[in-house]
Amino acid sequence: MLPTSQALTPKQIEDFHKNGFIGPFTMCTPEEMGEYRRNIEEEIFSETPVPEFSMKTGRDRHLDSPAVYDLITHPVPKSYLTQLLGAELQIWRSSFFVKPPGSPATVWHQTNVFKEFVDEPILEPPDPESLFQLTTWIAIDESTVENGCVQLLPGSHNTFKVKGIVDQVTKESRAKEATSYGLKDQGFFGYDIKFDTKVDPDKVVNMQCKPGQFFIFTQRLLHGSPPNNSQKRRLGVAFRTIQSNVKAYAHFLPAGKIEHYGFTFDLTKWGCALLGGDNALKLNPIAERPVVKRPLSNL
Repeated sequence: MLPTSQALTPKQIEDFHKNGFIGPFTMCTPEEMGEYRRNIEEEIFSETPVPEFSMKTGRDRHLDSPAVYDLITHPVPKSYLTQLLGAELQIWRSSFFVKPPGSPATVWHQTNVFKEFVDEPILEPPDPESLFQLTTWIAIDESTVENGCVQLLPGSHNTFKVKGIVDQVTKESRAKEATSYGLKDQGFFGYDIKFDTKVDPDKVVNMQCKPGQFFIFTQRLLHGSPPNNSQKRRLGVAFRTIQSNVKAYAHFLPAGKIEHYGFTFDLTKWGCALLGGDNALKLNPIAERPVVKRPLSNL
């Protein structure tokens, strides 16, 4: 049995602020992740449209899948996130990222308040320049350079300009067969992103992970992934954590939807998963753990 929490050392915290990421760490054994994988494949990658969204999607499946909810609220990643962000935490988005064999590269990209593809910011922190959000990426399959592991450019978050990337997005999609999983998309969900930073290949970190490992990074960090040149699928789930004083979707909740990446996502049933604290500020709706809708393996 693996420990449910672990304290970061002062050196690890210093390295995180310097590099913009930390990990990989082990959340569970590959065998334990195999149980999650079986449940996730049953609940997520079926041919049935998701009732909560009226479409097939890998986005925000913590709203309807007990397996996903349990995975992203696991105590091990939580213990690291509380040491970096504080005790009052909410998960505002979860997303599956799958790269079947032959999938294209995901271009380098970065963000902060998620305003690149919409008219208003999706996140509204009290101070956009502060550390208010972190992304945790969990390997469900083994993630290697050959099958398209996530790549990070250390320190690139320190030169990020909050408004800089908005004008660097080419709004015309390059992929005509886009899906909400991003399976066939070129670039970034079909968009071509340009940026001024020169990426030195010698400084790039290949975040290779075994099933059950995870890493944490700030979205201000330049990150992407190479193509899957192997015969093995690469599947991971990323969840995005914010401090409880950050508003999410405030401009979009009144309409109950958001147009994003060329799709319309229903927000009428959306809510954050509570990761820590008691939601005393009540800035965002909170989603309860979903009920079991079909027989599942024991996690």
